[in-house]
Amino acid sequence: MKTLTLLLVLFTGSEVRANSDDAGVSFDLQSHIDQAVDNGQKKIVIPPGRYRVTPHQRQHLYLHDLEDVDIIADGVEMICTETTRALTISDCQRVTLRGLTIDYDPLPYTQGRIIGLLQDKTVHDIELFDGYPKSDEVEQFKYEIFRPDTRTLRFGSYHQFGVEKLAPQRIRVTRGGRYMGEEVGDVIVIGTRHAPGGQVPHAIYVTRSQNV
Repeated sequence: MKTLTLLLVLFTGSEVRANSDDAGVSFDLQSHIDQAVDNGQKKIVIPPGRYRVTPHQRQHLYLHDLEDVDIIADGVEMICTETTRALTISDCQRVTLRGLTIDYDPLPYTQGRIIGLLQDKTVHDIELFDGYPKSDEVEQFKYEIFRPDTRTLRFGSYHQFGVEKLAPQRIRVTRGGRYMGEEVGDVIVIGTRHAPGGQVPHAIYVTRSQNV
C-alpha cells in the first residue's frame, strides 16, 4: 500500500494535516464529527483515508441525538484499534452514514488449521496461521470450523467449548455438542480479545432511531 499525505477538512474553516503510514493515520474521527454537528452542519464530508481510531467508552464512533444529518465517508476506512464496538447510532432521526469501511487492527479473531483430533473428535489441536493473533489473545468466544476445499461452515458457531493455549501458535479446543464432520485439515476461526478499555458486543449497533 502506498504512503499517502492526507488533508483533512470538515468545512469548518480549519485544517488538519497528517502523514499516514501503511497502518493508517491516527485521527480523532469522533471529535471532528462532533465539531461539525456543533457548528450546525447538516452535511459532513470526511476526506478519503485510512484512520486509526481509539474508542471512547468502548465505542470507536458514537452518533447520538442527530436529526437530518448526512455523513459522507466515501473512501474512508476506519481502523478500530480495540476489539470492541465500531459504531453506535442512538436516538437519531433521518441520518445517513455513507461509504464507511470498518476494519480492525488487531483483528477480533484468529485463524488456523486442525492438525489433530482426539477423544472421538471432540478435542482439536490447532496450528494458528502466521500473521493472525497468537494464542495469548484467544477468547473462549465463538468457534467455527470450515471445509478447506469449499470454505463453507461445517456447522455454525460453537459457543460451548474450552481452550488450552499450548504455544504461541498452538491451541487445543475441547468442544461440546455432537460431531459435525470436522476433519484434520479443516480451517478454524476463533474469537480473540484486545480491549484494554473494556468491551461491548456487536460491531454496529442501532437503537431508538428512525429513518437511518
